Amino acid sequence: MPRDAARQRERLREAPVLGAMISKPFDTPSKVSAQEGEVLVDGPNGFALSFTPEAAEETSDRLLFGAAEAKGQQLQEAQRAGKKRR
Repeated sequence: MPRDAARQRERLREAPVLGAMISKPFDTPSKVSAQEGEVLVDGPNGFALSFTPEAAEETSDRLLFGAAEAKGQQLQEAQRAGKKRR
């Protein structure tokens, strides 16, 4: 196993446990790489995940849909706030 892959796997073992309360959304995009047939996600604050390629594809689709939905909500809120100021 290459040293870089070994370091990433070690980070995955030491990563915070999923389900821990996150106080605010991350505003830094995660780094993504492929190692030994797995997709590794290295996010902010030591957050790390490993996916099968199939799970990564589905997660990618869900993230894209969620991002579009959240952006729409932000735009709607901005429009409502603009109408209240008038």
